[in-house]
Amino acid sequence: MYAVVQSGCTGCGLCEQLCPALFTVRNGTAQAVPAELDEVVLPAAAAARDCCPLAAIDFLSD
Repeated sequence: MYAVVQSGCTGCGLCEQLCPALFTVRNGTAQAVPAELDEVVLPAAAAARDCCPLAAIDFLSD
């Protein structure tokens, strides 16, 4: 499973604050590191997804 940031992202930075291992904000948009979500990063990634004010973060299966 991987995280993706949809085009509606406004770059608020909340995801980067909640899960800096996976998300960065550059040029006004968040970007997700293209890495498998493992049991270490998944809780923080899920918090970032659930707290995104625009619901711009999704998890996709392989």
